[in-house]
Amino acid sequence: MASAIGAGAGAVAVMRDAARAAKRWVDLEALIWAAALAAVAIGDPNSDTHFTLFWPQWVFGVQSPGHGLGHSIGHLFRGDLQASLASHWLGAPAAAAIAWRAASLQARRMRGANRREQAAAKKRGRR
Repeated sequence: MASAIGAGAGAVAVMRDAARAAKRWVDLEALIWAAALAAVAIGDPNSDTHFTLFWPQWVFGVQSPGHGLGHSIGHLFRGDLQASLASHWLGAPAAAAIAWRAASLQARRMRGANRREQAAAKKRGRR
C-alpha cells in the first residue's frame, strides 16, 4: 500500500515539474491569443447563430462595428478570400495582427527564458 501512495506522489511531482517548465517556456497571453484565433478559425463561418458580448445588440438590436469579423476569419482560414472580404473587410488584417501578437509574446518569453538559463549557467560556473 505504501508503494502505491509513493507512486502517486511521484506522478504528482512529475506533473508539478511539467507545469513549472510550461510556465517558463509558454507565455499565457500568447496561449490565450492563439487559442482564441484557433477557436474562431475552426468555428463554422456559415452559421447564423453566434454569441456576442456587445451589449447594445442585446438591448437595442444595434450591430457591432466588428459584426462579421469572426465569420471573416473563419472563411479566411478555409481559403475563401471572397467570402472573407464579404463578411468583414478587416478579417485578414485582424487575423494577422492576432497571430503577430501571439508570436511576438512567445518569442519574447523564449528570449527571456534563454537569458535566465544562460545567467544561471554562468552563475554555476563561477562557484
